[in-house]
Amino acid sequence: MTQTDRLKQRLAITDAGRDALLAELLTEARDFMLSYTGRTNLPDGLLSCQVNIAVVWFNRQGIEGMSAADEGGVKRTVESLPEYIRRELDQWRVVRTIGGGSR
Repeated sequence: MTQTDRLKQRLAITDAGRDALLAELLTEARDFMLSYTGRTNLPDGLLSCQVNIAVVWFNRQGIEGMSAADEGGVKRTVESLPEYIRRELDQWRVVRTIGGGSR
């Protein structure tokens, strides 16, 4: 099953009409994850996290840039990145040292 298929399954999308958008969300999620973790390749262990980020970003369409919303008396707070995703990504961060060497 492809990442796009996995994303479509999570979002209950059955047609191909949004495939380009979903592929773009997955690409953006991958790029974000690589930057955040300091890696050059996405490990297989992060593939489900990539789908999770794409789901979050898909569901946030139309509320980009908002940190809170009040709709019909219901207040919602929007996290930039849900904590459960941040914790998973943190486990995959590459530690880099600056300087080093002996004097």
